Amino acid sequence: MLQRVHRRPILALVLTCNGLLLGVQLWIFAWAPVSGHGLDVALGYLLLPWPTTGTTQLVIGLLTIGLVSAAALLLYLRASELLPFGLFGLLTYVEPVLLAVVSVTILGESLTPVDLLAYGPIAVALCLLGIENATARRFPVAPPG
Repeated sequence: MLQRVHRRPILALVLTCNGLLLGVQLWIFAWAPVSGHGLDVALGYLLLPWPTTGTTQLVIGLLTIGLVSAAALLLYLRASELLPFGLFGLLTYVEPVLLAVVSVTILGESLTPVDLLAYGPIAVALCLLGIENATARRFPVAPPG
């Protein structure tokens, strides 16, 4: 990567901007569920709450979220290298569904009909893919020829 940046210095700016945007997104994903907006974020709404106070507790909380988010991002990138592309892509659909489940079951948010239209088909598709995977392992199909 450093060689690519050395050949094209503009990549340093692009990588920096991408990192900042991803940091904001990860912070929103951490903030929203504990603030009663888990379903909003799970649906893809980008809510950016600006803190109005500069307390020490807020600063410590933001730094902690930043460190945890950085660790999560490193693990996410490592998983993208280790997992098959199809499985990795599938797991990206699991995250918003799990966030919706946690928001409803643990945090007490309520699902609207629009939420059910968004999450229902994704949850059904994930279940069907899981069933397909389980049956494919139990009953392997011989390749033609």
